[in-house]
Amino acid sequence: MSLVGPDRFLYRLRDWDDRAKNIVPTYDREKFNIVLDTHSHTRKSLDGALTLEHSIAYHKAVGFNAAVITDHNIPADWNEIARLNEEHAGEFLLIPGMEWTTGRIHMCFIGIDGWSTDSIPFNPTDDQIRSAIDEAHSRGGVVSVCHYPWSTWGYYPRTHDHPTREQIYDWGADFIEVACWDDDKLPIDYASYTFVNSPTRPNIGPCCGTDVHEPYTAQICGWTLLKAEEMTIESVMEELRRHRTEALLLSEGKPYPFRHRRNTLQIVFAPLVGLGRAFRRVHLGGNSTNVESAAIAAWVGWVETLFVIFELLRVTIR
Repeated sequence: MSLVGPDRFLYRLRDWDDRAKNIVPTYDREKFNIVLDTHSHTRKSLDGALTLEHSIAYHKAVGFNAAVITDHNIPADWNEIARLNEEHAGEFLLIPGMEWTTGRIHMCFIGIDGWSTDSIPFNPTDDQIRSAIDEAHSRGGVVSVCHYPWSTWGYYPRTHDHPTREQIYDWGADFIEVACWDDDKLPIDYASYTFVNSPTRPNIGPCCGTDVHEPYTAQICGWTLLKAEEMTIESVMEELRRHRTEALLLSEGKPYPFRHRRNTLQIVFAPLVGLGRAFRRVHLGGNSTNVESAAIAAWVGWVETLFVIFELLRVTIR
């Protein structure tokens, strides 16, 4: 139920119609014309809640005019993206991609044309990670490494033996996320920001991703800025290949300003969803040690309490 059960909220396109609540980032509009999210999910990811149409409306409302679709180990549908780009020409741009999700590292492959999902290892070696980066480049894409804090922080890191920033630079990664809206450890990663902006590392740049699965989990904190000759996939990809991006960071962050209707069906199944999340150790293709011990303890406590109440009632009735 936690993976494929009902969503917490019912999302409708009109939910994002209130322009007064829109987030409008402040930046030099002569210098930049593309505000890009390099990391976002749709319902194709089992933990995603938005359709592609929802994703466009959501991104417009929180300050973007372009977004990369990076579902977990599922390449984006170029045909569907082309249709939506034609429908929203000049005002919003979707770019196909995929999040390469494993037990060691999560990487977004941006602008790739297809991918064999059977070739994604559960626990890749250094050589396999390098090979994946090389293959993404051979398919015309660029590579960003996702959410270092989410992956590596804590007593039990969610990914094990995560490559260092120096390693992924040597292996040819193009970007590191310096802001990840869905990172529950540290939404803005200043260590990565310092790393990619060092003059000794000219072949890597900063990017910002919402990592949106469902909007309510996100802290609005950063946007990827670039200047493209045209609002087309190829023009944006050309700038990304040259690592010509800047990160607009909002250090204090902002809460998500919109409201969505609760899904009654999810409320009914909430106990099962909570139990599933408490025990879930696999993050859609990779190891994860974010087992919620507090939630497990709460369940045990509830079961024992209900058992005691039941026994007391049974004795009283007798």
